[in-house]
Amino acid sequence: MEGHHNLVMPTEGSGYPDSLGTLTVWGIFKETARVIQKHVRLLLPFVLTFTLPVSIYVAISWGSIKLPNTLDISPAIHARSLMQTSFTVTAIQQLVTNANPPNIAVTLATVLFGVSFGWLQIASIAYSVDFVYKGNDNPEAKPVQEIFKRLPGALFRIFVTCLWVFLLNLCIGVLFVAAYMLCVLFYPSYTIFIMLFDYTLLTGVFLIFSILFMFSNIISTLDVGCYGRPALKQSFILVTQNKCRVLSIFVVQFLICSIVLAFGFFVSRLDPLHWTKPLGYICLFLVNLIVTVYSLVLQNVLYFSCKQLENATTKNYMALDAHAP
Repeated sequence: MEGHHNLVMPTEGSGYPDSLGTLTVWGIFKETARVIQKHVRLLLPFVLTFTLPVSIYVAISWGSIKLPNTLDISPAIHARSLMQTSFTVTAIQQLVTNANPPNIAVTLATVLFGVSFGWLQIASIAYSVDFVYKGNDNPEAKPVQEIFKRLPGALFRIFVTCLWVFLLNLCIGVLFVAAYMLCVLFYPSYTIFIMLFDYTLLTGVFLIFSILFMFSNIISTLDVGCYGRPALKQSFILVTQNKCRVLSIFVVQFLICSIVLAFGFFVSRLDPLHWTKPLGYICLFLVNLIVTVYSLVLQNVLYFSCKQLENATTKNYMALDAHAP
């Protein structure tokens, strides 16, 4: 693809399962486990550098003993576009509520930490899976060092892409707020029902955006010439062409993340003076770390599966055109 810069020179077919493009949902889950198990040494430096600090902070922030003047960044970990928007709205609310310089500085620092490390772990895992599937002709190559060198550029491209997603969500949100205000103005007796309907519909729109643009950050990372609106468009195409597999995996991920959030809520309600509280912290940290790493690799395996299927379909059409009279 034009503008695509590989991490290393690929060897044709190296690392790819024969049927990657046609894997079932269960096959994608198994392939994800295989990639993590076989290439744990490649993934480990990025997990320790980016995912580990975020997971520790999430475990602490969910407990009753919270860090002073900080945000709960747990919503920003798993569901990409929707939760990033929710995270930003929460930050704005805290800035308005606690409008003094120390709180503003700590809040902005927390937002910067959570979002930046979240994007960096997305980019590093994407580069790692790209290396796994495309192989390497140079036995002296050092993929970890090469990936770290490429992360600043990937961080900028992901920022531009997420900015477009945020602006799109913001526009939709403004439209819904305007519609809500008009309905309340003309139908004040139905305010509570209008609010519930408006909130439900807005949440549904954000969820749809999260699904349609779920590959946008991966595309922005791996293709230096495709970020922002082109990345959103490419993600939309891949998702709509593979909607059954994408929806199935999204639902499973959503359920798993809901269980993790419920477990975090349970830990936050434990007696702070009982020995179960620190044990709950440790379990929450380990569960969140495993789920985050597996989810990131899973999303990349799904992307490469959809991409390989798209390339195979394109080649078939080109072959048919070549033999057309």
